[in-house]
Parts: sequence; structure tokens; C-alpha cells
Amino acid sequence: MLYKPSAYNVHLPGGAVFNTVSGSFVKPTEQQLDWLDQPFPLAGDAEPPEAFTALRQGGFVMPDEAREALMLKARWYEAVTSDRAPTLTIAPTMNCNFGCDYCFESHEPGIMSAEVRTQLEKFITAQLAAQAAYPLHVTWFGGEPLMGLSAILDLSDRFDRLVEQGVLSDWSAFMITNGHLLTPKTVKRLEGRRISGFQITIDGPREIHDVRRVLKAGRKATFDTICGNIVALPEPYEVSIRVNVDRRNATELEQLAHQLWENGVLRRPGTSLYLANVENYDRPDLAETATVLSNREFAGVQQRFLRFCTDHGYPCSDEGVSTSLQGVCQVDNVNAFVVDSDGSLMKCWAELRNRPQVVAHLCDESTWPEPVLSSFEDRDPFDDDECMSCPVLPLCMGACPKLREMRRNFDFKMCPPIKHCLTDVLQRKASEMDLDAGHAIQDRTTQLKELAR
Repeated sequence: MLYKPSAYNVHLPGGAVFNTVSGSFVKPTEQQLDWLDQPFPLAGDAEPPEAFTALRQGGFVMPDEAREALMLKARWYEAVTSDRAPTLTIAPTMNCNFGCDYCFESHEPGIMSAEVRTQLEKFITAQLAAQAAYPLHVTWFGGEPLMGLSAILDLSDRFDRLVEQGVLSDWSAFMITNGHLLTPKTVKRLEGRRISGFQITIDGPREIHDVRRVLKAGRKATFDTICGNIVALPEPYEVSIRVNVDRRNATELEQLAHQLWENGVLRRPGTSLYLANVENYDRPDLAETATVLSNREFAGVQQRFLRFCTDHGYPCSDEGVSTSLQGVCQVDNVNAFVVDSDGSLMKCWAELRNRPQVVAHLCDESTWPEPVLSSFEDRDPFDDDECMSCPVLPLCMGACPKLREMRRNFDFKMCPPIKHCLTDVLQRKASEMDLDAGHAIQDRTTQLKELAR
């Protein structure tokens, strides 16, 4: 039988090879290098050598007649149409106390009404109870979710009752907040509400953050209050500090890390930070602007900052390399929805009060059984010849569905940051692993990911 190397092998400096479909690394022997270079025959009646078996099991080689692209498509479509753990991103309010200049949302006063909360409870019972074997995961979002604290407390009580009634097997929560209202008094009220942690944005050292992320009332500074609230958080809570990066703060990230270490934020157990590129939702056809970095530029900033944090011992999260064959985000989970405070349901959190595609409404039960198919869900990651020939495809699957669609409307394409720093990321991963020559190892961080984020 004739075998061929996978089209999704990435050869690294130093000799290691990574397969983007299986998430496996191998440090090939000379014989294996020959097999990974070109098609080769293997007698069908012979016992395959151990070195070949390692490559076959790691996805590095396959039968010559195998149509790898079709196999990839079949695996993708099966995954994104299968039942998955229910996931709700809930905005208890679309109000916000911050006036950030890059925010894409429209803010409104008020919180989710009792009627909408009751309808949400009914929706979970009617539509998601079939997935009771899976725990429900909730992300509190907004606006600023803590401005709707009473709705959070009430909904948490309702979800607890659904567990007691057997409608849900269990549920858990996470919160994305600006951190300003996360005072010890508020944290005390949140006890027992199943919140495992918080994502909190700090956009640079004090002098930069306090220009970018200010209170609407009086344009007051927020850096010190946020940092104090983080340091005061009890240890069981995980804290992920997000830094939204553009040209205005990209050169000040090291100073931010120093400040957060000195004021105790990064020395708090369970706290780390990560970088996110500010996206241009108004003009997605532009690779870069006076303030927004291109994905290539951001990838360089990100990798330099990761090396800096490693050198200084600062906790910094690396998104690493995760195969996306089970979906890019919650858009690809048929049981995942974003819940606006007014009861509108959509698939993408970036749609909240931002020209959303409403797929159903909590106050119209006739829309529940068959939500409208969002164009993000209906996309085809395999309709681009350039992407089909790219070994990064299994890692990105076209990347963010919303940005992909918006850019296509302008006849424009931009590859995600991982495309521009893949070698650096994989080299770092390979150096952390004990790779024996000839043996394939699947890195746990590259396993197919669940759509819970």
C-alpha cells in the first residue's frame, strides 16, 4: 500500500514535527523523516514497523488514497451539528459605568426584567433540559454585569432550583467584569453563586489605563480601585486579566506587568494576564489603522510579551495551539446562546447591541423550537482554496466567524494571529515536552476543545 505525509504537518527548526489535526508532536528518526518527505510504499501483508505505527497513530502519514480534506470536512460537520453542553452568555443589564473609547456596544439603563428571567428559566427547561447529562455553563456579561447584580442573584437561585428539580444536572458560572464594582461587599453577596472566576480588563500601566478606561461619571480614574479589588479577592477565585492591545499601549505592556507585580495583583494566587487585539468592527476591511494593529503586528507583540513574562516569572496565559475541529467558539455549539437583557437570543457575544442577528426571543415561545440559523453558524470554513491548502486550517477553521463575515463583505481576508507566530508557539511547546526520537506525543493543550469559553 502507498502512504503519504499529511498535508497538515508543520516542520519546526530543530527537527520536531507537529500535526495540526491530531495535535501531536514527533521528533522523527532518519527513517521517519524519509516517510514524512514523500509518498512511500509499505507491504500490505507485513507487520508495520513501530516507527511507522507512531507516525500513523499521530496522523503524520495516511494511505495515499485517503482524501484528507474530505475527512477534515466530515469531522467538522459532525462535530458542529452534534448536541453539546448548554452554554449561556447572559447580560443581566446593558448598562455600564465605564466609557471606553473602543467599546462597540450601545449601553442602556435598566436590568433584565422579572418576566424575561422567568422566560429564561422556562427556555432552559423546555429547550436545554434534553442536555441534562451536561452541566449548564453561564458567563455573566454585559454591559457591566455587576450593575445588574440583583438579576444575577435571582437567576442564580433559579438555576439552583432547576438542579434540585433534576432539570439540570449541575451548573457553573464565570463573570466578565470591569472589576470596579467587585468590592469585598459585592464578593460577599456572590458567595455560593457558583462563580469560579472573573475576567477583568486592565489596559496598561496606571497612566494609560486611566485614560482608556474611565468612569462615565466625571471621567474618573479606575486603575487603583480595580487593582485593590483584585488583591482583596479570596483565593479560590481565578482571575484572568485581559489587556486590550492597540498602538497606544503596545509599547507599555512590560511596565504594566511590573506595576501589577509590585502592587500585588500578579502575586495573588490564581491570577494571570493575557493579551487581546482590539478589533476594528467599523472598518474590518483595513488590516491596520492609526490605532488598531494588524494580526501580524499583534502576533509579534504577543510573543515578545510572553518571553518577557517568562523571563521575569510573571504569570501570563498563552492561548497555545488548540485544534478547532469541534468549533471555533460558542457559535458552533447548537446549545449555546447569548441572552440580551431584553430577551433577545443570538449566537455571538460581539452582537450585543451591535447589529445583532436575533435567532429567537425569550418572550416569543414560538421561536424556541427552531431558532433562525445565524449566518455565522451557516458558514463554510472550506470554501476558500487558499485556506484549504494551509496547514493552519485545523487550528483556526476560518477564525472568528463574525470578523470573517464582516471582512468578506468588504472582499477582504485577514489570517488570525496564530498564523503569524505558529513556529514560535510550537517551538516553545516542543521544548517543554520530553520528545523521544521516533515517538509521537499528543500535547494535552492541543486536544479538541469544548465550546465553553
